[in-house]
Amino acid sequence: MTLLLFLMLTLAVFLAGTLVIAIALRVKYGDHSACYELFAVRDKLIDASVFKGVSRNDPWLETLYTWINKLLTGSNWLAGPGEGWERAAKVGVHFANKPPKTERFALPSSAPPEQLKPIINDFQHALAIHQRHHLGWVIFRSSHGREKLRLQKKMARDLQESLKSKLALCS
Repeated sequence: MTLLLFLMLTLAVFLAGTLVIAIALRVKYGDHSACYELFAVRDKLIDASVFKGVSRNDPWLETLYTWINKLLTGSNWLAGPGEGWERAAKVGVHFANKPPKTERFALPSSAPPEQLKPIINDFQHALAIHQRHHLGWVIFRSSHGREKLRLQKKMARDLQESLKSKLALCS
């Protein structure tokens, strides 16, 4: 009986240690696993071009491939607890103060080829997973939002003070 209790206690300690290691690895490398779905979609786009007859010059294929690569590059740049998360917070604040003057994501005006329609659905799913689980992007969005709120509050205070001074002059 005591041997069985000892074995069960040993197993519980081992499993707790395994859980701690898994959590530590998830925190350290969790950002990259959020990109797996995007890599899979990129591979499907290549597969559609090579094996399923989608022209390499198709505007949908080019647009989706370009944007997936941009997302993966940005994700790699904002990944990891070392420099990535700190960089994500700084970039979020910077973009709140000085929004970029780039074009929005524009899709082609034509209908997508039939071979790409399921891949587009997979892309939407991959984006949802990426936005929820990539910690660098979460930090970027939260710091961006906090800075925008701070700027809006500052503008409201400045407006209030301006109105008070104008009313004081008029009285």
